Amino acid sequence: MRPLQFLIILLLHSIIFNTVIAQTSVPIDKPRAFISINGTIGWHTIKFKNFGQSPGASFGFSVSLGIYAVEKDNYRGGLHFTLVEGASRNTKRRQMSEEFELPNTNFDKHLMFNFAQFRSGNFGWFNEYQLANITVIHRLGVGIFGTTELDQLYDLGLHNTLGLAFGENPLQFKWYVGVAHDAQVGTGNPNYSMDNIGLVFGGSRAF
Repeated sequence: MRPLQFLIILLLHSIIFNTVIAQTSVPIDKPRAFISINGTIGWHTIKFKNFGQSPGASFGFSVSLGIYAVEKDNYRGGLHFTLVEGASRNTKRRQMSEEFELPNTNFDKHLMFNFAQFRSGNFGWFNEYQLANITVIHRLGVGIFGTTELDQLYDLGLHNTLGLAFGENPLQFKWYVGVAHDAQVGTGNPNYSMDNIGLVFGGSRAF
C-alpha cells in the first residue's frame, strides 16, 4: 500500500470514527444538574392561634440542588432539593409565647425566642423556560418547615419560588433574582403556624 493511499484511508477512518462518536455523545450544551446558592431577605411571621402574631424582618440563605429530567425546545424541568436557613426578630415574641394559652391543650406548648431561627427543607419539581438570555425559573417543593430553636416546632411545609436567571448559556454561571414563600400547611401542632416571604438573590451554575 502506497503512503498516499494509507493516509487517505487513515483520514477517512478518522472522519467516520469521530462522526460516530459525535452522534452518540451527549451534547455539551445540555445541563444534567445544577446548584443554586442565594441570600434571602424578607418577612417571617409566627402565629399563635386565636392570640396574636409576631412578625419580624428576616434574613438568611438558601441552597438548591437539582437534576434535569425533561428537556424540550426552550423548556427544562426536573427534581430539586432546597434548603432554607433564616432568622427574624420580634421584641415581644418571647413574652407572647409565654403568655399564650393553648386553644388545643392536647398539643405541646413551645417557647419562642425574640430572635427566632427557622428552616425549610423540601423536595419537589422545578421548571425552567429559556427566553433569549433570560431564564424564568419556578420551583415548588414539599417538606418540613419550622423553628430550629431549643424548643423546636416543626410541621409540614410548602416552598414556592419564582425568579429570573440572566445568561444564555445554560452551562455558565448565572445571576439570579426572585421571590420565595415558605408556609406551614400541616397540622402537626394546630396551635401554631408560620410563614416567610422574601426576596431571593444570588447565582446558579449548571453542569
